[in-house]
This record gives sequence, C-alpha cells and structure tokens, in this order.
Amino acid sequence: MSSALAAPNAPAEIIGHQRPTIWSVPAPDGGSSTAQGEDAVALAAHAGLFLDEWQQWILKEALRETPGNKWAAFEVAMVISRQSGKGSVLEARELAGLYVIGEELQIHTAHELRLQDV
Repeated sequence: MSSALAAPNAPAEIIGHQRPTIWSVPAPDGGSSTAQGEDAVALAAHAGLFLDEWQQWILKEALRETPGNKWAAFEVAMVISRQSGKGSVLEARELAGLYVIGEELQIHTAHELRLQDV
C-alpha cells in the first residue's frame, strides 16, 4: 500500500496474504484497462475510505474494462468472512458508480437469514 493511501492508524507491516488463495478473474488481454479501478481507489481515499491492498485489488479487477469499454467480468463475487472489510469494497464501488462511472441507478440490499426461517 502506498504511503499516500495508508490509513493513519494502519500497522507498519501488514501480515497475512493480501490476495485470495482461490480467485478467478478474466485474463487481461493486453488492451483491458483498470483506469476506473484506479480512479475508484483514489476517490475512496479522498473521501477518507482507505482500502487495504486486497480491497484495492478486488475493486480494480471488478472495474476492469475490455477495449470496447465493456465490463471484463459480468458478475463479481466475494466470499469473505464477517467483519473482514468487504463492506468497504462495496462502499468504494458505490462511490465510484456515482462519481467515476456516472451510473444513474444503484441498488444495494442486505439480507439476513435466520435459522428458524429455514
């Protein structure tokens, strides 16, 4: 993580793996771009949302575009345990949708499934 994007209370050394053990993303074809992802990370930092390296990586890959300005990935999924920071990735993506990508509509839902409901 660059010092410009480091959170004020971030540890000096980040321990653990900063990339998922298992992942699948569309292979860059040489012409694909992560420019919107870079802009999204910068916007989040400007708004005070400092993303860890793994969060930045997910956001950049999620916003990768083909040379024809289409999304490289039709769907993006994260399987991450509770309270680990996936909400920050969603917040940064939603900020990017509003101010970088210019999306006119965003829908965010949250669902809770209780065991007695199953």
